[in-house]
Amino acid sequence: MFEPHHLPLALGAVVAVGALVATNVFMLSDVKKTPKPVEASPTAFREAPVVSVARESGDTCRLRVAAKVANAMPPNTGIFHVIVKDDSCQIARPYSPISHSENHIELLVKRYELGTVSRHIHSLAPGDKMHIRGPLLTLPYKQNLVERMGMIAGGTGIAPMLQLINRILDDPLDLTHISLVYASRTPEDIIAKADLDRLQQAHPEQLSITYLADRPSAAAVPQDVHIGPISASVLAKALPAPTRTDPQARQKPERAKFPLAVLVCGPEGMITAVAGPRIAEDVPGPLGGILKEMGYADQQVVKL
Repeated sequence: MFEPHHLPLALGAVVAVGALVATNVFMLSDVKKTPKPVEASPTAFREAPVVSVARESGDTCRLRVAAKVANAMPPNTGIFHVIVKDDSCQIARPYSPISHSENHIELLVKRYELGTVSRHIHSLAPGDKMHIRGPLLTLPYKQNLVERMGMIAGGTGIAPMLQLINRILDDPLDLTHISLVYASRTPEDIIAKADLDRLQQAHPEQLSITYLADRPSAAAVPQDVHIGPISASVLAKALPAPTRTDPQARQKPERAKFPLAVLVCGPEGMITAVAGPRIAEDVPGPLGGILKEMGYADQQVVKL
C-alpha cells in the first residue's frame, strides 16, 4: 500500500475533497507559544513550524502547521492540497489539509512502513519545521455545483472529503446534500468520529453518515457502526441513486448545476472494488466496480 496521492482530476465541473476541526483527541505534545506562521508558496518549498501533534489512531496522527495559504490561492476556486517533502532524501508527497484557517493548516497522516514521507512526518514534534509547497488546486468546486453529493471514503481518504464537507456546511447558501459512507478496518480506526457526529447533529437535513468497519474489535462496537464490507446494498441505502433528481431543484438555476456526484477516496484496493482500477497512480481510468454495476455513469464519479 502506498501513501495517499491526491492529484488534480476532472468531472466536468464536478468536485472533490474534505475539511475538519478535531476534538477529543489525545494530544501527544504541544508548544506553549504559537510560532509565527509562514507564507506558503505554490511554487517553492517553505519551512513551516509544527505547532502541535495529536494521535488520531494507532498509526495516524494530526499535525497543525503554522502556514498561511489563503493569499496563495484565490478564494472559492476549489479544494486544495499541499506537497510535503522529506528534505533528507528529497522525496515529496501530496496531502489534503483536513482544516485550515488564516494562520494554520491541519494534516491527517497515516504512517506507512514503506512510506518515507509519512514516517518522516510522524517523527516531527512541535517546534520542528515541515517543508511544504502549496496550496495547489486539487479539483474545482463552486457553491451549489451539485444537488446531491455522495462520498465513499476509506481510512485517511476521509481527509479530502472533510475539507469539502466543512466548506459546504460552513456556507449557509450552499444547499448541497452530502451522503458519506466511511469505511475503516475496525471501529477504533474510524478517524475523527466525534467531529463527524457533531457535524451530522448540527446539520441533520444536509449531512448523513454511514460508518462501516471490516471487523469488530475487543471493545464494544458503537451502535451506529455496521460490521461488514462496502457492498451494493449498503451503497444503495446510503447514496443518492444514479437517476435521482429533484424537479424543484431543476426549476431553480441558482440551486444546482448537476443532479449528483460521487467521490471515492481511500486505499487502492477499496477504490478498485468500488469504482474500478486506476490505469496509473495519476490516471483514474474508466468507472468500474460496484458503482458501475449499480448504474452510475463515468461523469458522475470522481476517483481521488
